[in-house]
Amino acid sequence: MDETDVLTIKELAVDARLPYRDLADRLSLSVNGLHKRIQQLIAKGIIVGFRANITPLVTGGSVTGLCGRSSSTDLSLTIEHIGVHECTSRVIATGGQFLYVDAFVRSNQEM
Repeated sequence: MDETDVLTIKELAVDARLPYRDLADRLSLSVNGLHKRIQQLIAKGIIVGFRANITPLVTGGSVTGLCGRSSSTDLSLTIEHIGVHECTSRVIATGGQFLYVDAFVRSNQEM
């Protein structure tokens, strides 16, 4: 995985529906080259899927973001555990076991 792959993943994490042409232009790649890279990332299991989330406005809920340092001894398991919850839209791990979690909640009690 090179820097272009990392940038591709970051862009898709923000907007998985971004047209290949727009993303290819941002990364100075051909559309065909970008498509091949994304297919390789999927084949390697680095990209495991794309999903659509319904806006919380439909349910009367809201979007919330949490961040903080995890004290977990198995960060991968923690991320997996958080990620499977129906309200979780995204989990990002950075250096020092710092996690960013985006979630959709139907009510304040759900937080």
